[in-house]
Amino acid sequence: MKAASEMVFGHQGVRAGESGDPEGRELTELPFLRGLLSEAERIWQDRARTALREGPSGDPVGRWNATSDAALEMVSAHARLQAADAFLAAASRAEDPRAGFLMRSLCRLFLLRQLGEHTGDLLAEGRLTPDHVRALPKAVDTVVGEPAPHLMTLVDAFDLPAEVLSGIPIASGGSVGGDEVDWEEAGVRAGVVVAGAY
Repeated sequence: MKAASEMVFGHQGVRAGESGDPEGRELTELPFLRGLLSEAERIWQDRARTALREGPSGDPVGRWNATSDAALEMVSAHARLQAADAFLAAASRAEDPRAGFLMRSLCRLFLLRQLGEHTGDLLAEGRLTPDHVRALPKAVDTVVGEPAPHLMTLVDAFDLPAEVLSGIPIASGGSVGGDEVDWEEAGVRAGVVVAGAY
Protein backbone atom coordinates (compact mmCIF):
# COMPACT_ATOMS: atom_id res chain seq x y z
CA MET A 1 0.00 0.00 0.00
CA LYS A 2 2.84 2.38 0.82
CA ALA A 3 4.44 1.79 -2.59
CA ALA A 4 1.08 2.36 -4.25
CA SER A 5 0.48 5.65 -2.44
CA GLU A 6 4.00 6.89 -3.29
CA MET A 7 3.73 5.87 -6.93
CA VAL A 8 0.37 7.54 -7.59
CA PHE A 9 2.05 10.95 -7.91
CA GLY A 10 5.73 10.24 -7.33
CA HIS A 11 6.36 7.91 -10.27
CA GLN A 12 6.76 9.06 -13.85
CA GLY A 13 6.08 6.28 -16.34
CA VAL A 14 5.49 6.62 -20.06
CA ARG A 15 3.35 9.34 -21.55
CA ALA A 16 0.15 8.31 -23.32
CA GLY A 17 0.95 6.94 -26.75
CA GLU A 18 4.70 6.78 -26.14
CA SER A 19 4.75 3.16 -27.26
CA GLY A 20 3.92 4.37 -30.77
CA ASP A 21 1.38 3.45 -33.40
CA PRO A 22 0.33 -0.20 -33.07
CA GLU A 23 -0.49 -0.58 -36.78
CA GLY A 24 1.90 -2.99 -38.44
CA ARG A 25 3.45 -4.08 -35.14
CA GLU A 26 3.70 -7.78 -34.32
CA LEU A 27 2.94 -9.53 -31.05
CA THR A 28 6.35 -11.17 -31.32
CA GLU A 29 8.27 -7.87 -30.98
CA LEU A 30 9.70 -7.63 -27.48
CA PRO A 31 10.01 -3.80 -27.49
CA PHE A 32 6.36 -3.52 -28.58
CA LEU A 33 5.19 -5.93 -25.86
CA ARG A 34 7.26 -4.15 -23.21
CA GLY A 35 5.84 -0.81 -24.36
CA LEU A 36 2.31 -2.17 -24.06
CA LEU A 37 2.91 -3.23 -20.46
CA SER A 38 4.30 0.23 -19.68
CA GLU A 39 1.14 1.71 -21.23
CA ALA A 40 -0.96 -0.52 -18.94
CA GLU A 41 0.96 0.82 -15.95
CA ARG A 42 0.27 4.38 -17.13
CA ILE A 43 -3.44 3.67 -17.62
CA TRP A 44 -3.77 2.44 -14.03
CA GLN A 45 -1.72 5.35 -12.72
CA ASP A 46 -4.00 7.81 -14.56
CA ARG A 47 -7.03 6.06 -13.05
CA ALA A 48 -5.54 6.20 -9.56
CA ARG A 49 -4.74 9.91 -9.90
CA THR A 50 -8.23 10.66 -11.18
CA ALA A 51 -9.86 8.66 -8.39
CA LEU A 52 -7.78 10.49 -5.77
CA ARG A 53 -8.68 13.91 -7.20
CA GLU A 54 -12.35 13.04 -7.48
CA GLY A 55 -12.62 11.27 -4.12
CA PRO A 56 -14.73 12.70 -1.32
CA SER A 57 -13.24 15.95 -0.06
CA GLY A 58 -12.56 16.14 3.65
CA ASP A 59 -12.38 12.35 3.86
CA PRO A 60 -8.78 11.15 3.34
CA VAL A 61 -9.68 7.54 4.09
CA GLY A 62 -12.57 7.64 1.64
CA ARG A 63 -10.31 9.21 -0.99
CA TRP A 64 -7.71 6.50 -0.53
CA ASN A 65 -10.37 3.77 -0.59
CA ALA A 66 -11.58 5.13 -3.93
CA THR A 67 -7.99 5.17 -5.20
CA SER A 68 -6.47 2.01 -3.78
CA ASP A 69 -7.72 -0.57 -6.30
CA ALA A 70 -6.33 1.38 -9.26
CA ALA A 71 -3.14 2.17 -7.35
CA LEU A 72 -2.55 -1.50 -6.55
CA GLU A 73 -3.12 -2.45 -10.22
CA MET A 74 -0.53 0.19 -11.13
CA VAL A 75 1.98 -1.30 -8.69
CA SER A 76 1.29 -4.78 -10.04
CA ALA A 77 1.88 -3.62 -13.63
CA HIS A 78 5.04 -1.80 -12.50
CA ALA A 79 6.41 -4.92 -10.78
CA ARG A 80 5.73 -7.00 -13.90
CA LEU A 81 7.45 -4.36 -16.01
CA GLN A 82 10.50 -4.56 -13.74
CA ALA A 83 10.51 -8.35 -14.13
CA ALA A 84 10.31 -8.00 -17.92
CA ASP A 85 13.21 -5.53 -17.87
CA ALA A 86 15.30 -7.98 -15.82
CA PHE A 87 14.46 -10.73 -18.34
CA LEU A 88 15.48 -8.49 -21.26
CA ALA A 89 18.71 -7.46 -19.55
CA ALA A 90 19.62 -11.09 -18.85
CA ALA A 91 18.85 -12.06 -22.45
CA SER A 92 21.06 -9.26 -23.77
CA ARG A 93 23.96 -10.51 -21.63
CA ALA A 94 23.64 -14.15 -22.71
CA GLU A 95 26.82 -15.28 -24.42
CA ASP A 96 25.38 -18.55 -25.71
CA PRO A 97 22.98 -17.94 -28.65
CA ARG A 98 20.69 -20.76 -27.48
CA ALA A 99 20.50 -19.28 -23.99
CA GLY A 100 19.68 -15.88 -25.47
CA PHE A 101 16.95 -17.40 -27.65
CA LEU A 102 15.41 -19.21 -24.68
CA MET A 103 15.53 -16.11 -22.48
CA ARG A 104 13.86 -14.01 -25.19
CA SER A 105 11.21 -16.70 -25.76
CA LEU A 106 10.42 -16.90 -22.05
CA CYS A 107 10.33 -13.11 -21.80
CA ARG A 108 7.96 -12.94 -24.79
CA LEU A 109 5.71 -15.54 -23.15
CA PHE A 110 5.82 -13.65 -19.85
CA LEU A 111 4.86 -10.36 -21.52
CA LEU A 112 2.08 -11.90 -23.59
CA ARG A 113 0.57 -13.50 -20.51
CA GLN A 114 0.80 -10.25 -18.54
CA LEU A 115 -0.90 -8.29 -21.30
CA GLY A 116 -3.91 -10.59 -21.53
CA GLU A 117 -5.75 -8.88 -18.69
CA HIS A 118 -5.08 -5.41 -20.13
CA THR A 119 -6.22 -5.93 -23.74
CA GLY A 120 -9.53 -4.12 -23.27
CA ASP A 121 -7.83 -1.02 -21.87
CA LEU A 122 -5.06 -1.10 -24.47
CA LEU A 123 -7.60 -1.48 -27.27
CA ALA A 124 -9.73 1.37 -25.91
CA GLU A 125 -6.64 3.59 -25.67
CA GLY A 126 -5.59 2.77 -29.25
CA ARG A 127 -2.42 0.96 -28.14
CA LEU A 128 -3.60 -2.37 -29.62
CA THR A 129 -5.62 -3.09 -32.73
CA PRO A 130 -8.60 -5.47 -32.82
CA ASP A 131 -6.42 -7.83 -34.87
CA HIS A 132 -3.83 -7.87 -32.06
CA VAL A 133 -6.50 -8.77 -29.51
CA ARG A 134 -7.83 -11.58 -31.70
CA ALA A 135 -4.29 -12.87 -32.36
CA LEU A 136 -3.18 -12.91 -28.71
CA PRO A 137 -4.27 -16.49 -27.84
CA LYS A 138 -2.53 -17.92 -30.91
CA ALA A 139 0.57 -15.83 -30.20
CA VAL A 140 0.73 -17.33 -26.70
CA ASP A 141 0.33 -20.87 -28.08
CA THR A 142 3.05 -20.26 -30.66
CA VAL A 143 5.48 -18.87 -28.11
CA VAL A 144 4.80 -21.79 -25.75
CA GLY A 145 5.98 -24.11 -28.52
CA GLU A 146 9.24 -22.25 -29.23
CA PRO A 147 11.22 -23.56 -26.25
CA ALA A 148 9.68 -27.07 -26.45
CA PRO A 149 12.75 -28.68 -28.09
CA HIS A 150 14.87 -27.21 -25.30
CA LEU A 151 12.80 -28.24 -22.28
CA MET A 152 15.54 -30.33 -20.69
CA THR A 153 17.94 -27.39 -21.02
CA LEU A 154 15.40 -25.22 -19.21
CA VAL A 155 14.82 -27.83 -16.50
CA ASP A 156 18.58 -28.12 -15.98
CA ALA A 157 18.91 -24.31 -15.87
CA PHE A 158 16.38 -24.08 -13.03
CA ASP A 159 18.42 -26.67 -11.10
CA LEU A 160 15.36 -28.08 -9.32
CA PRO A 161 16.13 -30.54 -6.52
CA ALA A 162 15.49 -34.20 -7.37
CA GLU A 163 12.94 -34.46 -4.54
CA VAL A 164 10.77 -31.84 -6.25
CA LEU A 165 10.88 -33.64 -9.58
CA SER A 166 10.33 -37.08 -8.02
CA GLY A 167 6.81 -36.09 -6.99
CA ILE A 168 5.81 -35.14 -10.53
CA PRO A 169 4.93 -38.24 -12.58
CA ILE A 170 5.94 -36.94 -15.99
CA ALA A 171 9.26 -35.65 -14.63
CA SER A 172 10.11 -38.91 -12.91
CA GLY A 173 9.31 -41.32 -15.73
CA GLY A 174 5.78 -42.05 -14.57
CA SER A 175 2.59 -41.49 -16.46
CA VAL A 176 -0.61 -39.72 -15.71
CA GLY A 177 -3.58 -42.06 -15.61
CA GLY A 178 -1.58 -45.31 -15.85
CA ASP A 179 -1.22 -46.33 -12.23
CA GLU A 180 -3.32 -45.07 -9.39
CA VAL A 181 -1.53 -41.92 -8.25
CA ASP A 182 -2.01 -40.30 -4.87
CA TRP A 183 -1.74 -36.69 -6.08
CA GLU A 184 -1.87 -35.24 -2.60
CA GLU A 185 1.04 -37.42 -1.47
CA ALA A 186 2.98 -36.60 -4.65
CA GLY A 187 2.39 -32.90 -4.03
CA VAL A 188 3.52 -33.15 -0.41
CA ARG A 189 6.70 -34.96 -1.47
CA ALA A 190 7.32 -32.26 -4.07
CA GLY A 191 6.65 -29.48 -1.58
CA VAL A 192 3.59 -28.36 -3.52
CA VAL A 193 0.17 -27.75 -2.06
CA VAL A 194 -2.31 -29.65 -4.18
CA ALA A 195 -5.71 -28.35 -3.18
CA GLY A 196 -8.68 -30.02 -4.81
CA ALA A 197 -6.62 -31.50 -7.66
CA TYR A 198 -7.87 -35.06 -7.48
